[in-house]
Amino acid sequence: MASKTNKTYWKAKNPKTGKPRIQRRAYQTDNGEVKQTSEYSARMTGPCGTRRWVKLESSDFDKAARKAAEKYTILLKEGWAGLNGDKDQIPLNQITIQDFMERIKRVSRVSPRTWGNYEQGFRQLVGEVNGITSPPNSGKGRMKLIEEWKSSVGEIKLSSVTRARVEAWMKDYVDRRTGGPDEKRHAKNSANSILAKAKPFFNEERLELAGMGELENPLGKVKPYPSASRRYVSKFNVVTLILEAEEKLSGKPGTSEHEMFKLLILLGFTGIRRKDADLLLWEQIDLESGFIDLRRTKYFEPKSEYTLRRIDLDPDAVSFLRGFREEDPDSEFFLEGGEPILDVSYAHYRGGKIQDGLIEWLRKYEEDGVMPFADKKIKPLHTIRKEIGAMIASQAGIFAASRYLGHANIAITNQYYSDQKNRVTAGVSLSGQAKEP
Repeated sequence: MASKTNKTYWKAKNPKTGKPRIQRRAYQTDNGEVKQTSEYSARMTGPCGTRRWVKLESSDFDKAARKAAEKYTILLKEGWAGLNGDKDQIPLNQITIQDFMERIKRVSRVSPRTWGNYEQGFRQLVGEVNGITSPPNSGKGRMKLIEEWKSSVGEIKLSSVTRARVEAWMKDYVDRRTGGPDEKRHAKNSANSILAKAKPFFNEERLELAGMGELENPLGKVKPYPSASRRYVSKFNVVTLILEAEEKLSGKPGTSEHEMFKLLILLGFTGIRRKDADLLLWEQIDLESGFIDLRRTKYFEPKSEYTLRRIDLDPDAVSFLRGFREEDPDSEFFLEGGEPILDVSYAHYRGGKIQDGLIEWLRKYEEDGVMPFADKKIKPLHTIRKEIGAMIASQAGIFAASRYLGHANIAITNQYYSDQKNRVTAGVSLSGQAKEP
């Protein structure tokens, strides 16, 4: 397929819809008559995902296709503001959310995944403040709804985001939850998370570099809700879970169930993040010395420098991993899956189907009459990581748990784990003590 910066691409039809990529758009006159424009237009997607119709200023099909390639090249480099010929000249009280994000993106050095998180949070905050609810997480036609939502939010003026309106939204976001204290606690955490993702857009240095240093930060004085307790409470035994999985999932090598079992063994013995597991190479696993080397590879860029570490393995873990290697001595990755997709702004897992299958199995898992992963608000794979963290904290203390999990600082670990998992009492006992007469 030709590149979008080549006129051949624009001259062809869209294979999904069968419609031309450049069209004379229809419009309705005052008397209701439907006509077509004399000049061609093309629908293009900008750097932050917003789609708009772009006028190609020509009624000649070949020239319009060439113009489309030229305009798309400008769009890639300079965003919508640059394409419209008014790059960085829009008054700050008139700038749209879309143009604001594009100007900030040009001076940001964060990874595509981090930028994606920032953008998603900022869009959600702006949408909520302006009464535009984000699309559901699943359902038919979701991608079209997301596209429409992005476009609607992108056209909102940045000036609509004020401290007063954000404060009012945060209060309403929690107040409209009527399911009791637990639901309100989750709502407070969610509002805090959205606010935290949006705040980097108003970083003083970024604004200065983007030529908007005089812009007032509407989020600067907005304080998050006091952090509700996120202390992890163990509801399952990881040994019991592994034994159950060995019985139910460890079937024939090469099957999806067996890959699910491999993933569970890896997570259950190490507590590594699902992204680390998804891109783990066999060359990172030292079966002789018994450790996993979490380091940069040609496929993996760490979440932070603290993610880079060595994880020592228990003898049982080495035994399982050695067996997996003997089953498939030539594979590059520990887990089966598709080709890695690098430098994207969303969460992509080459073994996504395997992860989804294991999540579904865990949702139904029962231990002593309890289904510890059934609650839709929890993330089963991350819950296993939390269990490992709790075990390390109990055995070796919070500092050891922080290093083992690859947290950036002890405060993160302390937010979720205590130093104890085992039962501890004050030790007061009257056993064997005679009563005073």
